[in-house]
Amino acid sequence: MYISPKEIKYLHFFPLEKFTSSYIKMVNDNFNYNEHLFIITGMVDKSDKLIYKNYDNIVFFDECGLLEKRTLLHRYSKTSKAIFLHSLLLPKIIIGYFTLKSPLLKKAHWILWGGDLYYKNKYPKEFFRKFIIKNVGYISTYVRGDYDLAREWHNTNAKFEYILYPYLIDEKLINDVNEVAIEKEQYLTIQAGNSADPSNDHINIFDMISKYGKKI
Repeated sequence: MYISPKEIKYLHFFPLEKFTSSYIKMVNDNFNYNEHLFIITGMVDKSDKLIYKNYDNIVFFDECGLLEKRTLLHRYSKTSKAIFLHSLLLPKIIIGYFTLKSPLLKKAHWILWGGDLYYKNKYPKEFFRKFIIKNVGYISTYVRGDYDLAREWHNTNAKFEYILYPYLIDEKLINDVNEVAIEKEQYLTIQAGNSADPSNDHINIFDMISKYGKKI
């Protein structure tokens, strides 16, 4: 695949995640397809590729050689109008590149996922990500408190942007659930974290509430 750098206005660096495909679909269905390039990181299998087979503005970064990776970074980062870092949970070569090419960060939007902010508590000496947070032009999140923490912890002057990822909703499942009449008094719903990430400490939460048994 070759896309002229002059065509690409919006460059996305995106880890392969559960909402990656829905975001790309939303952008490609509603905006100028040729102006966006998605560089996807992470291990990709055949089932993943089937999801993206209808799009040719996607590059699977981990399948590229070192020279091709450097060319991708240099070619499109310089000419794009805006750069979107979908989390800072990206390969070292990408994080390192934007640390070395710090002027590019002025047009970069860090789409904050959560773990990439709170990594501070695990890896306090990780210079590269700290540098990017301090110098990035924009921080995009739907949790204003995360933005405030980024400013407090990293002394960044990045501007705040509100963003919310689209999700692929299983409407049939929702309708089936709505058809089942359940009295609210019959049970209590407890959400143990907002994702399957180990940082939510699910096991300890389950241990804590298990002793209450039927009382809750």
